[in-house]
Amino acid sequence: MVLFRFIQGKDIFEAFYKKDLAKRLLMSKSASIDSEKSMLAKLKRECGSQFTFKLEGMFKDMAVSKDLMLSYREKETDAVDLSVTVLTTGYWPTYTADNAIIPTKISGLLDKYKTYYLNKHTGRKLTWQHSLSFCTLKATFGDDVTERKMDLKKELNVSVYQGIVLFLFNNTSSTTYG
Repeated sequence: MVLFRFIQGKDIFEAFYKKDLAKRLLMSKSASIDSEKSMLAKLKRECGSQFTFKLEGMFKDMAVSKDLMLSYREKETDAVDLSVTVLTTGYWPTYTADNAIIPTKISGLLDKYKTYYLNKHTGRKLTWQHSLSFCTLKATFGDDVTERKMDLKKELNVSVYQGIVLFLFNNTSSTTYG
């Protein structure tokens, strides 16, 4: 915090810190949530509550989303383990909207969650940010190189865009583009 006091552009620091904090929270890559909250408390003491208001809102969104997912999972028992984090627009960095074509099987799950959320919170708007999404796919690769022809099972952690491409190979070993 001693070095922080000498920073001239605290607003620039806030923008970078907010972006990096968002990434750590959304990707569950933070070493310790307690450390993150401790840093937030130090920033609040140093700069005031106005400086940390949006950052605190990010933590609030994460907690509310966790509770919402627990409630959703009590009602729905899908074969796919869906995890959604609802972000309040004003708290988080701005992200460009994309129009990814989601496979029908997955878009059905997203629609089901959207219906659940909008029934619970009337008057709100829910927009999917696929650029922030990731998925874990269970894949089985056939090994034609060896004589035993054993299957290799792997879990792949990929972005949603990579997952969409891999999903195309779910029922076929090759595909064409164009």
